[in-house]
Amino acid sequence: MTEAAAPLVSIVTTCKGRLHHLRRSLPNFLAQPDTEVIVVDYDCPDDTAGVCAREYPAVRVVKVENEPRFNWARARNLGAAAARGTWIAFFDADIVMAPDFVRRLGAALDLHGTFHRFYPNSIATQSACGSCVVRRADYLRIDRYDEVMQGYGGEDQDLYFRLELSGVKGQKMAFDMLEEIIQHHDRDRVRFGVYATVLRHQQANDVYYLVKHSVMRHVGIDGLPESQRRTLYALVRDVVEDASRRPESPIHFTVELPRDPIGMWTVGWTFKRHLVFDLTPNLEEIKIRIGQEGVG
Repeated sequence: MTEAAAPLVSIVTTCKGRLHHLRRSLPNFLAQPDTEVIVVDYDCPDDTAGVCAREYPAVRVVKVENEPRFNWARARNLGAAAARGTWIAFFDADIVMAPDFVRRLGAALDLHGTFHRFYPNSIATQSACGSCVVRRADYLRIDRYDEVMQGYGGEDQDLYFRLELSGVKGQKMAFDMLEEIIQHHDRDRVRFGVYATVLRHQQANDVYYLVKHSVMRHVGIDGLPESQRRTLYALVRDVVEDASRRPESPIHFTVELPRDPIGMWTVGWTFKRHLVFDLTPNLEEIKIRIGQEGVG
């Protein structure tokens, strides 16, 4: 492939302490036709960039240094910034494509207004949730992954929500398009994260995008600039961390909405609009999730 010939698909994967998984998934990434493979070495302690240079020279590497914490959203965005393909396939290192994955997508890659993802149906398939194929123009139009989100989990669901909100419809990919979903301990997922467990990461991020998405339904997909999202994330993080010290207590908080973009007003009054959130802990589910913090 010449420099001028852009591929149909750019496969973007990230690595921070997961080289043992990447060694299993990378050969199948590289076997796909009309693709390029981009690996983001996110300050990886395994020297992923060096290994790729020696063993997989066809891979394009984005090297990130001095980042002790892993930001999944930022890592994916950095990989995508180097992509040249019409479509970007974001795949985690523990997801092994079938050798005919791109061929199986086939005519779907001629369609506009769609993106393609897996819909997990069990604990064994949950890991595939973060892997998707999205048209690069659609990904850029919704302003990429939200780098405000910290730690493990949620950045994928947030991307899917914003794609749907913008009118790009999710299409289901079959699990037989995968050769393997590598099962491993949750400690691998949070090794470079903010919290010690997957549950703690997901609680903070899940509440953030619950609130964020509720607000976006009122203000539109472009109605929350990064500065406001950072303020919102800090509020949610503090609320969730406080709740973790009292796990049986419900959470109640309000978020002020920006001015109505259509121009709502009242004669003789000033007013503010708020969204009210009440979260009641499901202790049985929390117990189950804690019990699942193992292989999966």
